[in-house]
Amino acid sequence: YKNVKAAGKLIFTDVYQDATNGKLVVSAAMPYFDASGKFYGAICDDISVDTLNEEIKQINYRGEGKGMIIDHKGKIIASANTSENMQDISSSSEFQQMINQKNGFFLTDDGNVFVYTTIESTGWLVAISVPQETVFAAINNLRMTYIFLTIATILGIFITVFFSLNFSGKIIKNRAKESLRLSKT
Repeated sequence: YKNVKAAGKLIFTDVYQDATNGKLVVSAAMPYFDASGKFYGAICDDISVDTLNEEIKQINYRGEGKGMIIDHKGKIIASANTSENMQDISSSSEFQQMINQKNGFFLTDDGNVFVYTTIESTGWLVAISVPQETVFAAINNLRMTYIFLTIATILGIFITVFFSLNFSGKIIKNRAKESLRLSKT
């Protein structure tokens, strides 16, 4: 109540344990103002971390990868790998990069591409970690196609030059024989 009144706009709380059911939740709170603009109260709703976990499991790239939501303090709120939930990553250099840049990507030590963006209304980072092989599969296929076409083109040029020289050589040889025959008569 006090935080939403002070902010004067939609806020999201840190994760906490709901007193009624014991589940981890995040509250969304929006101030309510009367017709004269005077703060009248707050409209609040709880979002279960279980719900966020189910939603984050739907994030993937071509069926690969795992998604996660990280709060602005560096705590993993929800992850496709639920054992990561509530882990604090605030001291990692990657988290500092994410907070400073708001969105982007980096390559991880374990061979993944980690892509993230910040949701402005919550300050949360939504991220996905996908194996590099999956992300770069199309580029690798394109590279192999390019290599194949380059080799085929070079072979085609060599074959064309070989047959052209062979054919030209036969014509020159025949002309030389004809010239020699004509010169003898």
